[in-house]
Amino acid sequence: MSELKVYIDFKSPYAFIARDQTWQLEDDFGIEIDWYPLTLNIASYLGSAKKDDSGRVTENKRSPRQWAAVKYAYMDARRYATLRGLTLKGTQKIWDSSLAAIGLLWVKQQNRQALKTYMINT
Repeated sequence: MSELKVYIDFKSPYAFIARDQTWQLEDDFGIEIDWYPLTLNIASYLGSAKKDDSGRVTENKRSPRQWAAVKYAYMDARRYATLRGLTLKGTQKIWDSSLAAIGLLWVKQQNRQALKTYMINT
């Protein structure tokens, strides 16, 4: 069986949107997806910020240009999500997805059949 290597960061809105369609490739083309974690360091290129429950910015380490990039990226991701019938909301902060990435590797090693369930519930 042919194999396709796919890298994913669980905090990425694009990964959330593409995940189910990527899994569908296995059935459509008779291949096996070999998933690998990729932990993006978003703060290194888009700065960082935190918001409270009301959406007010409580910590800001972004330039105006970085804010514009973040807003455009979420607009773009929301547009794709809408096309798929998904709802995508912004986060209050950028989470560290390292633990989810470690979990991906562990589940992949222990029980490949459980991998899809793990990824949908993470």
